[in-house]
Formats: sequence, structure tokens, C-alpha cells
Amino acid sequence: MKKTRLKRVALPDGRRVWCVHRDEVRGVHAQAQGYFAHGLEIRPDDVVFDVGANIGLFALEAAQMGAKVHAFEPMPATFAALRANAKALGKGKIEVHPLALGERSETATFTYFRFLSALSTRFPAETRRNARVAVESVFDNPQLTPRCGWFRRAPRSLRAVFLAVLCRILFASRTVTCPVEPLSAQLRKLAVSRLDVLKIDVEGAEMDVLAGIDRADWPKITQIVAEVHDENGRLDAMRKLLQHHGLSQIWTEREPEAGQFEVYLLWARR
Repeated sequence: MKKTRLKRVALPDGRRVWCVHRDEVRGVHAQAQGYFAHGLEIRPDDVVFDVGANIGLFALEAAQMGAKVHAFEPMPATFAALRANAKALGKGKIEVHPLALGERSETATFTYFRFLSALSTRFPAETRRNARVAVESVFDNPQLTPRCGWFRRAPRSLRAVFLAVLCRILFASRTVTCPVEPLSAQLRKLAVSRLDVLKIDVEGAEMDVLAGIDRADWPKITQIVAEVHDENGRLDAMRKLLQHHGLSQIWTEREPEAGQFEVYLLWARR
């Protein structure tokens, strides 16, 4: 497999971070900042699990606040950027793990999108199903694509051909096999007796992460923030599961850049 060449890009505060694709960093950074809402609190010496860490922007913020962070990212190219950022900017507070968290210990097949690495997922059907609509909505929005008036004026038949070709390029993918471990197994392995913040962004596998938590470990978790793809009532099911385990203060908001898709942010705490 060809080794991915990492790039560097500056964040709004001037820090330069490693990434796979420069164009993705703005969105990933905005999302990382968006997690700090509804009273999410990270204090010095807190323990944070960043599940689906991507290149580590949320992990870097948590480390800056003095927390000990365990960052989990299964995609090899993205993990390389995460590891580089943890080493350069993590203040010795970030430990990185090249694996996914799920319901059981196994080796699973993931779909890695070469040009949209942040959307890589274990369950690609939803992403592929929404691909054309998502791309069309971007090109139909003058604020996002001000120079693409030709697309908005084009006949529907020409638009369809353009979108088909562009989606084939943008969503070019390859399969990657990655290890998966339950969250509770990692709590034991890392000798973590409390988990002050559990952050989850796993592109449709949110319930699988929660299924890997043993009943005895739920009381160790104080706060959760997660991106939730609301397929087949997943948001409601997740809310009920968290309430059942004592995380009774729950807030949800539609993802700011979700457009017409049912993607939400969820915060929960005891």
C-alpha cells in the first residue's frame, strides 16, 4: 500500500497541524470546537477518551486543558497525522491507539475514502447513499461554491452527468482491515478507573461503541459528547440508553453543517 504523504496547515490560532487533506481541516476544526457546548467541562488531570479522533484536534484541545487523553483512530493514514500532532503539540498528554472501539474484539473491514478521509467508515452504505445529494447541495449553494453559477444554470441532464463523475472521483475508496476492541477492554488495559469525558465521532457506529461498555463500567463515565447519525431511530435509542445508565442530563442539536441530513450532536452528563 502506498504511504500517504502528510501535509501541514495552520489553524486559526496559528498552530500548524499535520493532516491528510488540507481542505478537510476547516470542517474538522469547527466540529472539534463545537463539542465544547452545553457545559462540557475538561479540567486538569481529567481522563478523556477520543473515539474516532481523526487527526486529533479535539484531543489537542483537551490536552491543552491539562487532561490525559487516549485517542483512538483506526484509519492508517489519518492515524499517522494524529500521531504526528500528538507528538508535536500534545504536551505529552495524548496517547494514541491505532484501533476502533466497538461491541467485541475482532478485525473489521473499513472503507477509506481517499479524498474525503474524515468520512471513512465501517458502514459505508449511508455515506454512499447520500453522496450525490450532498455534493449537489454544495454546488447549489452560492455561498459555498460562488464560482459555480454555470452548474446552477445547467440543464438537469448535464448536472446529472457532472455529479456522477464527481462523486466517482470524490468517493474513490479502498478497504482497510483494522482491529476493534470494546471500550471496557481498553479501560482495563489502560488501568482507567474513571472516564471524565467520552467523545465519539465514528461515522454511524455510535451504538457499537456504547455496546462495548460493560454494565459495571457505566458509572465510571461522567460526560459524553457524540456525533449521531440518526438512522432508524438511533438518536432516540441512544438517548434512552444513556438515561438508563444514569447520564440523565442530555442535550441534542442538529449538526451545523448537516444540511438536509439527520446528523446530530449529543451531550450527556450525570
